[in-house]
Amino acid sequence: MNGSLILESPDTRTLRTILVDLTPVLPGGENGGAKVFVIELLRRLAERAPQTQFVLLTQSSAHTELAALDSANVRRLMVLDSGGPPAARPQRTGKFSRISAVIPGRLVRAARRVGHSLLARSRRNESRSALSDLDVDLLFCPFTAPTYFKLNIPTVCVIYDLQYKAYPQFFAPGDIAQRDHTFKEAVRRSNALAAISDYSRDAAIAEAKLDPAWLRLGTDLLERNGWWLSYFYFTTEARAGNENKLADLRRL
Repeated sequence: MNGSLILESPDTRTLRTILVDLTPVLPGGENGGAKVFVIELLRRLAERAPQTQFVLLTQSSAHTELAALDSANVRRLMVLDSGGPPAARPQRTGKFSRISAVIPGRLVRAARRVGHSLLARSRRNESRSALSDLDVDLLFCPFTAPTYFKLNIPTVCVIYDLQYKAYPQFFAPGDIAQRDHTFKEAVRRSNALAAISDYSRDAAIAEAKLDPAWLRLGTDLLERNGWWLSYFYFTTEARAGNENKLADLRRL
């Protein structure tokens, strides 16, 4: 990576508001190391870019826990309530599992893809009124899924791994379908991708036949958090059609 870009060029004047999707965050340690990484990254980004507002989308069960991130330029916005109707989902899931046992695997996979798409669309629709007044410059999806994607908002997604591809025997069929859908949506919807390791970057490039220029690797990501700000900035400029910034994005 170009050191001058990392350390000197994160001009975030045009990044007034970054929307961060933390709705996948669960209470306690259920998200594993990804949660620790994301929370620390956001804390450092907010400190480094005090002129940028970070709006954290949350769901009810983790909303209070994430109050630790609140600051002058960081606020939480709860967009999902985990109580009420969603409690009926396990019954529907059980019925689907029984049905899937007697229909061809290809049809099962197709049905799961449709189900995941409908769920993401439902979440976007439920939250539309809460998000309509936000003037957002960039959507950051640190848990990969671009659930709140909008055509006019540049989007950056983080890729962690594709272990479900390398070791499918360790994953339930429904988990594989969900992970695969999330990865494909990130590739299709995002304007730029970031990987947390050489392994995840190489695996994603091979799996989706990606242009390596669009999936960047940030080494020592927490120590070099200025790289993220540069990446966000150049992504918005490239999305707007600024070819000079597009060239800079490819060099990051």
